[in-house]
Amino acid sequence: MKIFCPNRPNRYGDIILSLPHLNWLEKQYPDSYKVAAISPACKQIIPLLYNHPLINNIYVTENDENFTVEDILKSGSFGSFDEYYNPFPQVTDSGWFNKRHISLELFIMNCDLLNNERRTLLEYNSLDEQDKFPKLNPWFKSNKHKNCIAILPETGYGNLDSTIKQRSPTKEFWTSLTDPLVKRGYHILQFGHPKSEKLEHKNIEDCRNLSFFDMIKEILGCELLIGTDTGAMHVINAYGFN
Repeated sequence: MKIFCPNRPNRYGDIILSLPHLNWLEKQYPDSYKVAAISPACKQIIPLLYNHPLINNIYVTENDENFTVEDILKSGSFGSFDEYYNPFPQVTDSGWFNKRHISLELFIMNCDLLNNERRTLLEYNSLDEQDKFPKLNPWFKSNKHKNCIAILPETGYGNLDSTIKQRSPTKEFWTSLTDPLVKRGYHILQFGHPKSEKLEHKNIEDCRNLSFFDMIKEILGCELLIGTDTGAMHVINAYGFN
């Protein structure tokens, strides 16, 4: 059984939060060969997926968006597939976040069960509890940073659109949050996309110049992470960091 499961390939957070879909596919089709897809904008996430037990291969798409699964299949990179899914499934409704957590929403979207809510919940609840949420296992080492707290001030890693400011806490918020931590002896490290806005504060070290992979390694070495709804935060959570 060969399955193509692109799972919203142009959003760091959605790629990670869609991993439970693979658990469901493995339950439906044991030992199936699964090909994931990543867009060029998110290819820095690929090293974090190298050792995922349910990803057999990864296809990097030509474009970040505006393509269909049929376009990818025509490329012939992996031959034919027995089963495949829409790379850009739509949300169930505009107010989904008031009804369910994001992992369940993406499960519904990726399984293409939008019109059968009862079956969706049955399928989701058939998973073991640990399989309902994304999980990553580190194959790399992280240097420990004693008394260091990482912060991710902006939402949407790499998505520099008009909604970033609306969904991100203000500079004043971060100042009010970090100042007491500095007084307690903590060192504050700001991480994020290189083009994200720097917090101009003498007590915050700028660490935005790292690749996505190196950023994740450094954050995992900190004692605490404080962040927003961003892809890097979802990656860190998948590693069980708290």
